[in-house]
Amino acid sequence: MNQVQNIVSQIFKDPVPAINQWKRHNCPACVFRGQGRPDTRGRGNHMFNADGGIAYNCFNCHLKVSWVPGLYMSKDFKSLLSYFGADEKSIAYLDLFVKEMVNNEEYKKETPSSKLFQNLQTRSLPENAKTFIEWANTEQPPKEFISVLNSVNSRNPYILDLDLYWSPSKEHQLYNRFIIPYYMNNKIIGYTARHKEHNPTKSLRYINQVSTNILYNYDLLNDNRIKTILVTEGPIDAALMGGVSANNYFLTSPQIELLKAAQERGKKIVIVPDRDKNGLEAVNQAIDNGFSVSLPNFGTIKDPTKFGHRPIKDFDEACVIYGRIFCLQLIHDSILDTEFSIKTRIANSWDI
Repeated sequence: MNQVQNIVSQIFKDPVPAINQWKRHNCPACVFRGQGRPDTRGRGNHMFNADGGIAYNCFNCHLKVSWVPGLYMSKDFKSLLSYFGADEKSIAYLDLFVKEMVNNEEYKKETPSSKLFQNLQTRSLPENAKTFIEWANTEQPPKEFISVLNSVNSRNPYILDLDLYWSPSKEHQLYNRFIIPYYMNNKIIGYTARHKEHNPTKSLRYINQVSTNILYNYDLLNDNRIKTILVTEGPIDAALMGGVSANNYFLTSPQIELLKAAQERGKKIVIVPDRDKNGLEAVNQAIDNGFSVSLPNFGTIKDPTKFGHRPIKDFDEACVIYGRIFCLQLIHDSILDTEFSIKTRIANSWDI
């Protein structure tokens, strides 16, 4: 057994563990994870693996965490150790050995995200794509570009501050779209092309030419000036608030791995969901992975399709009404860090 396993075995009160065998006991985490009473039926299980790793799961509160040499220990794993009685000093001491293994070439792990990035290739933007500023400064800007420009301005003039491109290409009706490039290490590795109409009836809303596992604004994760990483569903919201986006309402495994690695480096990960049913799925993912959540109340707007009012759905929509700076401040003021506070906020005043 390695030093980390030895320390954790003492915390688990299992000083001579059987390797590669599950050991049952009462789970101390249940009362901290929403269960009404402590576990008395031995539904917690831990195992020390021959490869140097540690695994834990509970059939009652559904906590499932693990650690392997070469990776940082997750926030949830450290919380589990505290439930077993470990104090901050003991966990800090444990972190020293974990970090030593992370920096040791012997324990380097090839993770799903590292494999993904090894295969990434730079990708060109569509044919004849130029920035909005370049097209606007031409002697006679194409009428199709003017139409897209006016549509973006009517929808949300703040979007015009972003790094937008336009192409006259007829493929996928790109001439009816504005293009948002994806960068990694300051190189373009893909793009998404958004239709000028908010809800087009005869065309796809987005044309995506980028891996679904890539985070938009990926380089923010490695920017030492950024301490809080805001994670949204789509790239427009992420660009407007200076965050990253999953490009879907849920995070993929490689994206979660990237965000957890950033969290271990000291960054605060905050999921900013859309205010709809899909957004609730994103909230559940945040809770499962130990991320914070921001649930701002942007108020309501009239909705003719519902003969009344509905909550403002996302940051993009809110900016049009209140302005970008105010909405961003509200995002930061509405950050919740614990499962209890998140679920209480949703139950009390985050209706959809």
